[in-house]
Amino acid sequence: MRPLTAASLLLLVAIADVAACGGDSSRAAPAPGTGSTPTGSPSGPDGSGSTPVSLPGAADEGCTVGDAVCTGIARRHACVANATGGGHWTDDTRAAGSGCFGGASTPTRCSDDSALWTGTLLASEALCLRATGSADARARVRTLTETMHLWLNVAGEPGMLVRWAKESATTLPFAIGDLDCAVERVHCGVDHGDKKYDFVGHISRDQCQGVMLGLALAYDALGSADADLRELVRADVVTVVEELMKERTLPLTVTLNGGVPLTSMVTARFMVVSPREMKNGALDLRLDLAKPNDSEMFGFQEFCPNLAQLVRQLPGLGWVPDVNRASSAIMLASFFRVGLKVTEGVPAYAKRRADMLAYYTGHSGEGGSVADWLAVAKQWTDGGSCGSGYFANNISMMPMYDLARLEDDPARAAVIQNDILGAKMWPAFASTKNSFFSFIYAGTRSGVDAAVVTSAAAQLAQYPAAPRVMGAVDLRSSAKYPTRQQGCVTRGRFSTRAIRRRLPRGLFHGPPARVHRRRHPRYLPRLAVTERM
Repeated sequence: MRPLTAASLLLLVAIADVAACGGDSSRAAPAPGTGSTPTGSPSGPDGSGSTPVSLPGAADEGCTVGDAVCTGIARRHACVANATGGGHWTDDTRAAGSGCFGGASTPTRCSDDSALWTGTLLASEALCLRATGSADARARVRTLTETMHLWLNVAGEPGMLVRWAKESATTLPFAIGDLDCAVERVHCGVDHGDKKYDFVGHISRDQCQGVMLGLALAYDALGSADADLRELVRADVVTVVEELMKERTLPLTVTLNGGVPLTSMVTARFMVVSPREMKNGALDLRLDLAKPNDSEMFGFQEFCPNLAQLVRQLPGLGWVPDVNRASSAIMLASFFRVGLKVTEGVPAYAKRRADMLAYYTGHSGEGGSVADWLAVAKQWTDGGSCGSGYFANNISMMPMYDLARLEDDPARAAVIQNDILGAKMWPAFASTKNSFFSFIYAGTRSGVDAAVVTSAAAQLAQYPAAPRVMGAVDLRSSAKYPTRQQGCVTRGRFSTRAIRRRLPRGLFHGPPARVHRRRHPRYLPRLAVTERM
């Protein structure tokens, strides 16, 4: 493994900025003397039970009165007026029975974490632990690792991650909108250990890559005093990889381009399976050949570099062209590399590690080995789609970090770092001011221009102190933006609601401004607009 470089240390900052939500209310608390909004009032203007009040002696902090963000599942950070007409930040707690969502109270929704961003938070804390040795970071890494272990095991289906889980007996003073036991993807009262759990299933590829990134970096950061946690990570990662190696014969229903569903027995690999989410006892795949990355699947989560190899097994569908997905190829190779890393030098895993390595380098069945996966990965293209599909870039770059830093074969490493990351991926992001991607690139390649790191650090330095508040920005007339991304419609001023409607997934970078947006509701209040150099 490569030594911890300046760029990979700075990745800590980028990931922490992406992942941290201000959940520690002490970080956002107003300074002594500025006052704190009293809580527990009968009702507030937003129905919170907390009434923001003007404080004559409060300093003007330059915020816009009325702006608010959630700092926890039942806490809010809001800008209220002071006597001079300015605004200052203050904290309040939601009334009993309410959560906080989008800066406001609601009895039906709250801010919670999903697997993708909880895994990313674990990655940031792991890098903090590795860089500083902080006892607080170690405690958080331990807690988050245990959470990931629960989410990878609570379903009772090997390797099958869930989005979020809680003990069924645990009651909360607010409702979680996603946790509705009547909804198809939610499973309640599931036995795990000697307890029952409720969890949100129907996982997607992006959730898995966030968790795997966090587990890989946690394993690197934890030491001999945390051998118990390292074993949890090792067991979980190996279980996932071994599930991906399995050859399975089972029924598959395919709906192609919205047509008539077809069902047949198929031989499948590169997937984890959820029997409880199968449809009529079969895997269910709904594939649009024009948008292969948007395929829907029930009963399984796959990482097939060429999805057509599964579909062609159905009668009458042998004509289906290759459905190559570079992001899945990168993820698949990355997961194997993490599995090989966490078993290195562990005698109890020697046989399992040898089997993983043999499959990774020499599997000759359909789907091939890493050489075939990298051939697909080399076909990577920018998934930005004028901002509508930017998440596709994130689910390629995050696993690329582990793949590029852990591959130890010189020939394969050259393909990964030069032909894919260097020649294909980085040119698409070099001018987009995505600090996260910049640090991934600089942290995994040698000889990178120092300006990549300094520019990315400068971008992060422009983020204001938390909370980061959404606000409309119209730069259509700005002389700083003389050009637009070719083929994209110019975007102007959007309301908060309009932006949320337009950004259902991932990150959005759309000209003329580059608007950084996180997918999960907890991050909706956060927005930054950066300018093109």
